[in-house]
Amino acid sequence: MSGRAGVGNELVEPLATRSLGMFGGIGATLAIIRKERGFSQEALAKRCRMGRSQVSRYESGKDLMTFSTLEKLLRFLAVEPEGFFRLAASLTSSTSPADGPGEAELRHVNEAVENLHAAIDQFQEAIEGLLPAGVRAALLRLRASAAAGSPTPGQIDQTATAV
Repeated sequence: MSGRAGVGNELVEPLATRSLGMFGGIGATLAIIRKERGFSQEALAKRCRMGRSQVSRYESGKDLMTFSTLEKLLRFLAVEPEGFFRLAASLTSSTSPADGPGEAELRHVNEAVENLHAAIDQFQEAIEGLLPAGVRAALLRLRASAAAGSPTPGQIDQTATAV
């Protein structure tokens, strides 16, 4: 077998033999955000149901992840794709890979994430304001049980039945 893998009618060089170009910053960006959020590779891997070594390969750029994998990782890390890719672009446009993102870029991404979370909270409050009182009460009970730990399917069913 030659050093190429077939995909459809195209031949694609294995990742180890080519530059990742604009995708090279994705792994580094994932590592920066993971560390910023206080998670180890092991914790991120466990939560997203993959091995720690796989997270390591993604972060080091040895493997590219699928969009669905990236989406799962970003959802867990509570990062919007736009902010993620903005940070990744700033990494790949740095003069040196060691430079990484500057304080201003990280603050900008954090601010964008915080603004997005605030907008989501406002939207959620607006939607809840439209709900009938019984549904709102059931939702509050469900949240209280979730705050005490993850609600079980039985608790969710009981809350739905109470409505």
